[in-house]
Amino acid sequence: MAISIGAIFDCCVNAGAQPQLRHLRAAFLSADVNYRQKASELQFYLMPQHSLSEIDVANATGLYRNRLSKVGSACRRFYDAIMTDNQLKQCKYCGHREARTLDHYLPQAFYPDLSINPSNLVPACTECNGAKGDYVPECAEDQLMHPGFENWEARWLYATVEMQAGIPELSFSVQPPRSWDSALIARSRKSFEVLRLGNAYALQALVDFYEVRGYLEDIYASKGSTGVREYAKGISESAARIGENSWKRAAYEAYEECDEFCNGGFVELAAQC
Repeated sequence: MAISIGAIFDCCVNAGAQPQLRHLRAAFLSADVNYRQKASELQFYLMPQHSLSEIDVANATGLYRNRLSKVGSACRRFYDAIMTDNQLKQCKYCGHREARTLDHYLPQAFYPDLSINPSNLVPACTECNGAKGDYVPECAEDQLMHPGFENWEARWLYATVEMQAGIPELSFSVQPPRSWDSALIARSRKSFEVLRLGNAYALQALVDFYEVRGYLEDIYASKGSTGVREYAKGISESAARIGENSWKRAAYEAYEECDEFCNGGFVELAAQC
């Protein structure tokens, strides 16, 4: 669904019966043109910060808080449309938690003229939204991935596993393909760091392990290490069909390659619980 900044602005101003804010329309439309130009060149870091007065800044951010995102507002339909233009309802940053809010890719604290711009709004989970905060890139290498303008389809997420007292501890890392240039490599690592994806994926993998541990024990008891390895391979390959950089793909690929895990390294502790 194509949503224009003009339509959103007009709705927010009219719904709030605030005709005195119409003078901001030109600033919002100008920022939209500039933003799209920077996006086409992946130069978000060159986007100039606002030149609005203190009162206009408060009014601009108020359009998002009191109109666009407010439940029951006539403008909420635009917010919901952006949120629902997301088939799996997953966070566009981490790719596995549920998207529950709209994140301002360039924070409205510094870019209030982008506060209701649909191109600057990204469906996100509360964790990624909180971790990102008011992050502003200072150079090309600092830019986080913008899900609305790019898709890093090439494989870059990998994991290793170490068994600790019968529990697999996974470490996720960025291993970019050789075809990527230095800026994209730096950006992938910056996104991974700022959004704390390593911790998020490791926690999810641990929860997943406890959920399937009993089944893994049954497989090991009946089919041995070969059965466990085949199971891990099957899960990894299935997850890869959903996304090249699925945390589950990386996790189960690491399990498949870990002899200690496949040889039942998880069984002893389970038996004591």
